[in-house]
Amino acid sequence: GEEQLDALKSPEALGSIVEIPRLCEVALGQALQTLGGKRGFVVLADGDELRVAATLNELRLQAGETIPGGRGITAEVAVTGRRLLVHPDEAHGDGAATGGGTFEAVLSVPLATSEEAAVEGALGALTLIGKPAGKRFSAGDAKLATAVAAQLAAAIQKTRYVDELREAERVQREVELAAA
Repeated sequence: GEEQLDALKSPEALGSIVEIPRLCEVALGQALQTLGGKRGFVVLADGDELRVAATLNELRLQAGETIPGGRGITAEVAVTGRRLLVHPDEAHGDGAATGGGTFEAVLSVPLATSEEAAVEGALGALTLIGKPAGKRFSAGDAKLATAVAAQLAAAIQKTRYVDELREAERVQREVELAAA
C-alpha cells in the first residue's frame, strides 16, 4: 500500500508540470509502471465528446482524437464516474478489451478528486489495458489507479484555474491600456 503510493511520487512531480497533455502522460506512465499494465490512455471530457489527452503503447488511439461518447468501458467510466474492472475471461463490447482477438484485462477509473466529484462529473478517465498472461487487475490496483487519477484530476483543475487567472489578467491589462 504505502510503498506503492510512494512509487507514484516520481522526480517529475505532477505539481511542477503546466501542460495538461504532459500531466496526463506522466500520470499514465506512473500508473502503468506501478500496476504493470501493458498500455493505456487518458481521455478528457470536451463538451459531449471524450478527447484523448495521452496514450502509452496504444497504437489504435492518437492524442487529440475523439472517442465516441456512450460506447465502451472508458466512455461508461467517464460518464458515470464509476470505475470498471474487466477480466480477460469476461467478454465486453469494448474494442479496448480485445488485442488481436483475445480479451485482455482492462481497468478504467474516473478522473476526479473524490468519489463525490466523480459522480457529479468526472473530468475524464484513465484506462489501463493488459497484464502479463493470465493476470487480472485487482481491487488494490483499482485503488492505486484511483489515487493516481485523483492526483491527476487535482493537477488538471489547478492548471485550468491558473490558465483562467492568466487570461483574466491579460484581459484586465488590455482594458487598462485601452482606457489609458
